[in-house]
Amino acid sequence: MDYFQGVVTEYLRADRATFVNPEYFVPLVENDRSPRRGTSWYVDSVSISFRDETVYLCEITYAKNLSALLARLSDWAANWPALVKAIHRDSHVPTAWKVRPWIFVPESFVPRLLAKMPALPVPPRITTLEMTQPWRYHWDRRAEEAKPDIIPEDMRC
Repeated sequence: MDYFQGVVTEYLRADRATFVNPEYFVPLVENDRSPRRGTSWYVDSVSISFRDETVYLCEITYAKNLSALLARLSDWAANWPALVKAIHRDSHVPTAWKVRPWIFVPESFVPRLLAKMPALPVPPRITTLEMTQPWRYHWDRRAEEAKPDIIPEDMRC
């Protein structure tokens, strides 16, 4: 786990209607315990919002080239129905609950991310790493700052 994964985990945990599970292993094949490229992933954190009835697949990066993140999103896009099924199966959340990527990157990376992001069945939520700094949000995350205008409206919440 890198430094910012811990910062983002604390940010996610600040919302008490959220359960957070870091380094969550998602295999498309049930009971498959061996990581396989393109069919299983260690998600940086899974955040389950009881308020939103949504499972967020949180990916955190400050790697300038974004290549690993973009490859991961491409794999997810190619396997989306099976990925959602695996999340519901392994997390035991109701099948009516949504599954959505939530991406955390530095604000200066957002334009490049948007330009290169693969088409996903659901728009990912995007939060800048700067917004996850503890002095930038209230302890229950209800009074956090507005997201930068460079983030499209459907990716803000």
